[in-house]
Amino acid sequence: MQTGIPVVITGANNNLATRPNSTGQSAKLTNPTALQWFNTSVFVNPPSYTYGNLGRVLPDVRNPGIIQLDLSIIKNWKIKERGNLQVRAESFNVANHVNFGLVNGTFSPGPSGFNGSGTFGTITKARDPRNIQLGMKLTF
Repeated sequence: MQTGIPVVITGANNNLATRPNSTGQSAKLTNPTALQWFNTSVFVNPPSYTYGNLGRVLPDVRNPGIIQLDLSIIKNWKIKERGNLQVRAESFNVANHVNFGLVNGTFSPGPSGFNGSGTFGTITKARDPRNIQLGMKLTF
């Protein structure tokens, strides 16, 4: 289990800044979903040739964490004096828990200065699902 890394917001467009301004409200949602991980309406493009007041990362919003359980089953058989046969089955993310990817933190200001992108604040990818592999090794 691992907590998510902080969300980084970039993409202001005013000939100087790469970070937008914050309206002073928190971007954290009580029940975030993949379609809206944080409140995107609290960011606005800074005035021309000024730096945005938003920090490098959001203080109260983090990317999704990871919950993964891996399992291995291994059996060794002795063959005569010097031989050995090993059979193994391994499963990664054995519970097949959905682990979301990173949040899209690219702010794209529209004509009003607020976000104009439909993908800002959304999650469009997931990490690997359950993966099972079998193997056999003969040593002599």
